[in-house]
Amino acid sequence: MTIKQVNVASRRSVKLGNEFITFEVGLVADIAEDGDADTIIKQLFEKVNGQVDDQIEESAKSLAT
Repeated sequence: MTIKQVNVASRRSVKLGNEFITFEVGLVADIAEDGDADTIIKQLFEKVNGQVDDQIEESAKSLAT
């Protein structure tokens, strides 16, 4: 089976103050025929997880001020 396109998403709900907030990021990427799908998928998950982490950190900072 050849993977030509991949869609990855990261979603996390956290309690900030008295509320639960859900953060989500998704990416879609095309994979070249000679591309290493496993490596690309791993890199995409690292990216979306990092973006969710950044969103949570920014929201926590803004609520703390």
